[in-house]
Amino acid sequence: RTYARSQPAPLVPERAYDAAFGTTTSNTYARIQDTSATFFNGPLSTVELTGGGSGYDVPPDVSISGGGGAGAQATATLAPRSVGTLSLSSGGGGYTSVPSVAITGGGGAGATATAVVGARALSGVAVSANGSNYATVPSVVISGGGGSGATAIAVVSGRRVTSILLTSAGSGYTSPPTVTLSGGGGSGARGTAVLGGASVTGLTLTAPGTGFTSPPTVTIVGGGGTGAAATATLSPAAVASLSLTSAGDGYTASPTVSFSGGGGSGATALAHGLTMTLQPKSIVEDFDPTFGRMNAMLGTEVPNTNATTQTSIPDFDTDPPTEVLRGTPAATRLGSAADGTQIWKITHNGVDTHAVHWHMFDVQVINRVGWDGAIRPPDPNEIGWKDTVRMNPLEDVIVALRPILPDVPFELPNSVRPLDPTSPLGSTLGFHNVDPTNQPAPVTNKLVNFGWEYVWHCHLLGHEENSMMRPMAVAVAPVAPTGLTAQVVGRTVRLLWRDQSINETSFIVQRARSASGPWATITTGVPPAAGSGSTVNFIDTSVASGSTYVYRVLAANVVGYVQSYAAPAVGYPTASAESPSSGISNAVTP
Repeated sequence: RTYARSQPAPLVPERAYDAAFGTTTSNTYARIQDTSATFFNGPLSTVELTGGGSGYDVPPDVSISGGGGAGAQATATLAPRSVGTLSLSSGGGGYTSVPSVAITGGGGAGATATAVVGARALSGVAVSANGSNYATVPSVVISGGGGSGATAIAVVSGRRVTSILLTSAGSGYTSPPTVTLSGGGGSGARGTAVLGGASVTGLTLTAPGTGFTSPPTVTIVGGGGTGAAATATLSPAAVASLSLTSAGDGYTASPTVSFSGGGGSGATALAHGLTMTLQPKSIVEDFDPTFGRMNAMLGTEVPNTNATTQTSIPDFDTDPPTEVLRGTPAATRLGSAADGTQIWKITHNGVDTHAVHWHMFDVQVINRVGWDGAIRPPDPNEIGWKDTVRMNPLEDVIVALRPILPDVPFELPNSVRPLDPTSPLGSTLGFHNVDPTNQPAPVTNKLVNFGWEYVWHCHLLGHEENSMMRPMAVAVAPVAPTGLTAQVVGRTVRLLWRDQSINETSFIVQRARSASGPWATITTGVPPAAGSGSTVNFIDTSVASGSTYVYRVLAANVVGYVQSYAAPAVGYPTASAESPSSGISNAVTP
């Protein structure tokens, strides 16, 4: 444990460090064709659903346990569903005809239903034809309609039937019964039964629809009544996806993901640690283009090469930087957005052994892999932090590295210089003109921001003095701007803030409708100020009249060779580090 008391834990877990740090880990060895590495060293990165299960009425609870860590949380989302059932919560009253049923919302469509109105009594009998020649009152018979018990008598005046009086309303009628008048010496009189109001007694789902992610709203309208209400229940479904809501920390192995509740079963998932791209680098022993002598150079590698694709891309010390990193304070969590850690896979295409040295870097040797595919763990003397690593011919070396940021009580400026200080600005001579994807990308000698400029090189003097050295551009976050104010000027908003940094390359302006966000970036191109303490001005012309806005500003430091190229070229890499926010401005309404 003596080592652990004086040194930080490795960037990538290895069993060789378990005794010192009291951990139980697995080796993260890269193979010959690997382009990324996945390992557990702190937070989780994702939770992968491996089986959706079935029968879930509501999303189940997700538990993440074990793996040496704590704090990871996830939520489950069910697959889109159809409507399974409709439940009548109130039948209402006064319905004289069948009302309409509408099923809306819930993210889906296509569900339909019909209402069932309960059996009713008669509320009256209307005379639909008076007839003639009635000497006495005719008999009234009410039949059919599904019910019984309704009776009525006719009223005759002037030998015509003038009204029909309901003497018993009966019950159980589902449709208007037939009214028949007979006798009395006359003919032609007819009556029509009128049903009374009733409640809705049920709903029939005629189409379940599709695509519902939450229960839709059921609305019952029309039919002459009021008060009927119902709710929809979706059919059971499988778990469709998982969202990692908290990454947790301290995980050294894969934790167990379990599901409970929700009415279903069978859902399964796996938790994943960090996945980092292996940055492809190379050592090239090629011929000097000027004198024709054999010369070693550093460069980049095209991953997964074949017989028709060039493997290595050599770079002079004057070519644009291809090693660009974010400056990382020592306490920054591995895998977080601010982390500047990289994993390099350095392919040695030559015949000499090189002692490659990094200035101001903590370097961890993960493993070696020969071109025959044989994986070799670090030698005993390679355990622990290094700044120089042996590179054997015909072998890949995989290292994890993070730039060291000296803790000084003052701010350091960027290193801004020509790519080739020995040539005039604007010159196009002396560059390889090939980007890291092996596409033509012409280079012009111009001022480039190298940030905190470090280098990596071979420690053999005959190599480092003959171009086997490359710059590394490290982006260090500027100091946050202060004193942000907003003022309405006509139909625009004027922002003023104070620059507090000496290494910003631009300012980022963000806007929101309230202090809680969400924030939208409206520009990344506000030019840097003349120096720390200067006041910076920006006019926002994209505001809408009558809308309220708040603002915040960040200082950005972009390092690398900034140049756009037409596809398929992607150009040379850059990196950006942003300051914390300036704080939120006062609210304004233009």
